[in-house]
Amino acid sequence: MIIDLHWICQKKNLEDIKYINGVAPIYCLNMNTWSILNNNREYREVYYRSYVICDGFWVHKALKLLGIKIELIPGPSFLYESFNSSDYKTHVLLGSTEEVAVGVKDFFKKNNDENRIKIIPIPFVGIHDFNYQLIAQEIISLNPDYAWISLGAPRQELFCDLLVRELRVSAKTNTKIVVSAVGAAFDFYSTNSAIRRAPLIFRSLGLEWLWRIFKQPKKTINRLGNELFFVMKLLYFILCRKLK
Repeated sequence: MIIDLHWICQKKNLEDIKYINGVAPIYCLNMNTWSILNNNREYREVYYRSYVICDGFWVHKALKLLGIKIELIPGPSFLYESFNSSDYKTHVLLGSTEEVAVGVKDFFKKNNDENRIKIIPIPFVGIHDFNYQLIAQEIISLNPDYAWISLGAPRQELFCDLLVRELRVSAKTNTKIVVSAVGAAFDFYSTNSAIRRAPLIFRSLGLEWLWRIFKQPKKTINRLGNELFFVMKLLYFILCRKLK
């Protein structure tokens, strides 16, 4: 059981990123991604090479039981705050559908210069079938502060890892790009999507999953089955550790 998660970022770590030259990948740890990295060595190593934020309400609670005090930073909130920051930032959107990405641009353009939000369409192909060199060159030509990826876990993190490697090869020494995988956040903030983020009351009670069952029943129920099995194993592990 992977429970040594002291490497998860605090908010101050994210603030420090803006002063670091280079390409910084940021991923979100929730029960789904935690269960995957627990069983998948390649995926786990991708997380170990990156900045990771505590995205899930129940991950946050489990870490407290393990004695790890980490701030809860939901991925959708990280995206929202980054777009509405007082800093004048440039953003690139990759993944989901082009229609949804256009909707994200429409949603955020009220507080941003429309020209500072770019969309790079990418095909729906296997992880190793993307032309990462071409995508990296296109991103660099746009000179963004943030590149946001929405492909769903674990696909998006594996994609980001390969893209970041190519960006680091192609980028200039003074390049600063944050590459962040944010999953469903595109849908939450797209004017072309019927999916909305759960109301605050659901989020504050850790019931965002219940809201998503109503909105995306098939997708959510399939994922919750894997998460529930992992949570049971995790709770058993924590209980055994407490009783020692």
